Amino acid sequence: MRSRFLALLASLASTAHASPPGVTATTLLKPGDPIPGLPGFTFAGADGSTAINNAGTVITSAIITGPGISGSNNHVLLAGQPGSLALIAREADPVNTLPGYLHLAGSANLSAFPWVAIADDDTVACTAAVREVGQTANLIAFMAGPIADVRPVLYQNGPAPGFGTDTLIRLEQPPTLATGGRLYIQGRPFPTSANVVWTGDHTSQTACLQTGLQAPGLPIPTTISSFDDESLRMNDAARVTLRVTLALGGGVTQANRVVLYEGPHDQLGVIARTGEPVPGYPAATLTGIDADTIRTNDAGAVVWGGTVTGGGTDEVLIARGSGTDALLVKDGDPIPGLPGLTLDQVSRHTVEMNALGRVAFTAAIAGAPADADSGLFIADPSGFQLALREGDPLPGGGTLADVRGVNFDFNARDQLVLYTAAVTGQTSSGVLLATTPSGQLVELARSATGFASDDGFAGTVSATHPWSVPFEAGSAQSGQRSVFNDEGQLIASLAFTGSTGSGVFLFDIEDPCAPDVNNDGVLDNGDIGAFVALFLAGDPAADFTGDGILDNGDIGAFVAAFLAGC
Repeated sequence: MRSRFLALLASLASTAHASPPGVTATTLLKPGDPIPGLPGFTFAGADGSTAINNAGTVITSAIITGPGISGSNNHVLLAGQPGSLALIAREADPVNTLPGYLHLAGSANLSAFPWVAIADDDTVACTAAVREVGQTANLIAFMAGPIADVRPVLYQNGPAPGFGTDTLIRLEQPPTLATGGRLYIQGRPFPTSANVVWTGDHTSQTACLQTGLQAPGLPIPTTISSFDDESLRMNDAARVTLRVTLALGGGVTQANRVVLYEGPHDQLGVIARTGEPVPGYPAATLTGIDADTIRTNDAGAVVWGGTVTGGGTDEVLIARGSGTDALLVKDGDPIPGLPGLTLDQVSRHTVEMNALGRVAFTAAIAGAPADADSGLFIADPSGFQLALREGDPLPGGGTLADVRGVNFDFNARDQLVLYTAAVTGQTSSGVLLATTPSGQLVELARSATGFASDDGFAGTVSATHPWSVPFEAGSAQSGQRSVFNDEGQLIASLAFTGSTGSGVFLFDIEDPCAPDVNNDGVLDNGDIGAFVALFLAGDPAADFTGDGILDNGDIGAFVAAFLAGC
């Protein structure tokens, strides 16, 4: 058998071919690349505002160079499929459909387009700095629309829809965006002191919620005191979730004045209120609702975290699906597979929910030694499991440090991306990590180390601010800016040392290529030799059929995989 085996593998040498590793990195923009729509101008650097949808369409802001370029006109906004980007707007150019206004022309700003988002139908939204011609005040505009017609929706000093001659003096958090260009936006008209939520598309907005008016679903006259600037979420069915603080009086006290709403904007329903039993866990009383933990998805599920008293716990995560509330996890829950260890601080850190209603969250691990006292978990109504733990070895060396302060994304394939995860035992200031669909941890980039894309770009990643950390990024299912899609694609801006500058890259994160046995990214004689060595040594890694036996079936499976490529 051995002679036939070796002869068969030897015959594969002539068919060896290049194969990408499980993770590929493609350069979208690098220094010197031409800027679409601006002949003679080239890409000079990334400024960090990026997003991607599930169709792989991207939006990114960029810094350009060329004749007549200065700090007052060197920012542009681009969008489209990789390789066919289109110019949306340029600093110092007129603002589309808004005569007399220019995109901010001043060198003091870090970016003319600090926030961007893109829906699955390629509708885009952005926050833009603008200035009225002849004026010195820098204003903020929320813009949205199809790529060919991105226009201001609401802007400072502009009209406040539904408020007569009042003008908009303040815009709150960035808007939420859904397909069809549907938006929810918070702002304040002047001279009223109201805080208002508007809804509509890029052509028209209507006020739908306002402070000082009756709170939906509650006894008259219970009124809204304020909206939480960080809580507004919207799914693709235009269902809204937000936290509201009620005005005191008429039975409203400090203990019961915080409400969580969900539903269409004109049919909002109360799904949780402080001072009442915790939904799905009546043994505890809700004392607080954490706005940062609120997430929704397009199926209508909601997850949120809160603080509680009673019931033997302090913090909870509650999941809502099909109109039913359930306790997802709580402080004190035993961690599966880790006897004697329990969850702690479950609602204090990042929470994300994917399209399937599964929830990823970070928490402390009570009862663990100091070097392994935090973890990242994945939960659904059937239970939860540990995905990554402080102290886990990293592919590039060192171990994972405390994950509680790490921002992350979570897609429909249960893949995770961790931004600037800290490293123990290395001088590196951070790593950009992801998991493959099968759960394998991979390293995409590491500060102060070399980086090479699959299309030939190479450089040393900066030791400080190595990539733009999307603090406000999250699931597009909640109407937020998303840089990681459900196909496992991540768009990221990386900075490099020296003259290499910075670039925008698209990572495609899949499972590794099985026949690339030596993991060098190429299918060649090296993989054949590595497989032979494993097979002859009886190593389980050569069990390509997964039946626990090394035999001709594994040889055939390896040959088939090698010939098919990856």
